[in-house]
Order: sequence, then C-alpha cells, then structure tokens
Amino acid sequence: MHSSPVTIRKYLAIPENEIPEDKKIARELQHQLAIEQKQKEVDEAREMYWQ
Repeated sequence: MHSSPVTIRKYLAIPENEIPEDKKIARELQHQLAIEQKQKEVDEAREMYWQ
C-alpha cells in the first residue's frame, strides 16, 4: 500500500468522503500509458485486418 501505519490510522480517523484521492506514482502512470498505446496499436491492427 506504500503507506505507513500512522497514515493509515489518520485516514481511518477521518470521514470516508474526506479521504484524499490516490496519487499515482510516475511508474504507474508510465505503465498505464504504455497499456493504452498498446491497445491502440492492437485496435488499429484489427481494423486493418478486417478491411
């Protein structure tokens, strides 16, 4: 989870609707972009195949 016990306790003590949103780390963003690019390439290849 990449969170310390202190942070987790802090989050548990506040109302659920006030918990900050996830902050993606650079590696996760890079991975997500790579997945999206690969999916785009697959979609293009399928489109070319069916034409």
